[in-house]
Amino acid sequence: MKELFNEKGELQRKIRVLDVTHHVMHQAHMIHALRDDCEFYYLANSWRSWWDKRFSDTRPIPKEINWVAEYEPGKYDVAILHIDQQAVNPNIHKGKIFRELDETIKDIPKIVLNHGCPVYPECTMLKQPGDTDEIAQDKCIEIMKKILHGLPMVVNSHTASSEKEWGWGTPIVHGMPHFTLEEEKEVKQHCKDTQKTKPFHTLEESFIEYENKLDKQGWWDLPKEPRFISALSPRGLDTYYNREKMLSTIGILKDTYGYPFYWCKTPFYNTRTMFKPSNFNEYRSYLGRSLIYLDVSQRTPMNRARSEAFFSGVCVVQVEGAHDLERWAKPGENMIIVPNKPSEIAKTLVDLVENRADECLEIGRKGKEMAMKEFNPERYRESWLKLLTKVCSK
Repeated sequence: MKELFNEKGELQRKIRVLDVTHHVMHQAHMIHALRDDCEFYYLANSWRSWWDKRFSDTRPIPKEINWVAEYEPGKYDVAILHIDQQAVNPNIHKGKIFRELDETIKDIPKIVLNHGCPVYPECTMLKQPGDTDEIAQDKCIEIMKKILHGLPMVVNSHTASSEKEWGWGTPIVHGMPHFTLEEEKEVKQHCKDTQKTKPFHTLEESFIEYENKLDKQGWWDLPKEPRFISALSPRGLDTYYNREKMLSTIGILKDTYGYPFYWCKTPFYNTRTMFKPSNFNEYRSYLGRSLIYLDVSQRTPMNRARSEAFFSGVCVVQVEGAHDLERWAKPGENMIIVPNKPSEIAKTLVDLVENRADECLEIGRKGKEMAMKEFNPERYRESWLKLLTKVCSK
């Protein structure tokens, strides 16, 4: 295999990265951002398969992936291993896969991508009767340090690396492929022109045509319909996702105000939820045509679905205290911040949809502009390439 670096210490070929299916939404964007710099090899035999309809419908399998049956020493430059707080529990698959790969891979450097934060009070080995959530968090951090044994760790927000959360790690905030404002104008004009001969041609179809032309999958800012939507994770880690407040808010919206709430991917979880996209395009269409997106999570590092809503021109309503808000949020300008109280959340949502729809459209527009600046794939690529080069050069 040709050496990765030349005599000047410069990359002279693509970095060969070994990975395994874990967080497919994150990984799809990583592959897209680094496709000109890296070759991605994914272990096909894993507890989580991208071919599983639950995941392939969430994100189509990137064509750049090279699938391999097993790990072979000498074929790769670096491995990316995935983990979150559930890995401290030795009885579940997430930690098991990480430990097996960490034990097996000895010939190349490894980077750990930690998708979570030390919020796991549901785990009885962390929180005994009488313990506080803070005690459980400290135990989670201590165990995680032992599991990683000094391996470099990447986290998804600046707050995640702070003393509030893990207390260490390299923050690399996600970056997502998206249409520029000029490209959006071209798509919408193309749709109008096409409808002269094909009256039933949709804006979604025009976006797909441009995606094929540009070789990227973006987010669709479509004409808005007055509804509330969220794609918060449907189950597990209730404290981490602040799910009790979400369910209470949904109940108040329905019982007090008579409004439905569209919680994507979750009809099996709660009878109040009403929408399960059948594929990635249907999800983008439904999200892009929604007026308001709600995120109640406070401890998740940079919720990806929220960023997807920003890119789709949706007005984002966020519970106070979430990661990194001080870096880019402008309350009342590019998003709405609400207290962590279901009655106040529901009241704000109803007021927005009934009395402030035009304001929501303007907030959605500015939120999209912010996302294009803060969560762009070029910055994301540069951050990852810098780290990969540094780790591989040691």
